[in-house]
Amino acid sequence: MISSKNIFKIKINVKLQSEAESGDDLENEAKDQSVDQAEERVVQQDQAQTKAAKAKAQLKSLLLSQRLFKVN
Repeated sequence: MISSKNIFKIKINVKLQSEAESGDDLENEAKDQSVDQAEERVVQQDQAQTKAAKAKAQLKSLLLSQRLFKVN
């Protein structure tokens, strides 16, 4: 026979397990967001490097055209 004391213990264990699972879900969600943010930073950094490379190439082209213009 199940006593009221055992039922109380079972209810507490179920509640604690539920809270632990909820905490795990929050932790996993936080990790996922952290990974997403890191991936976004990598993409932004790559885009910035691409823009910098294009600007450098344009500057070299401009300087070269100025040199050629001065020579002619």
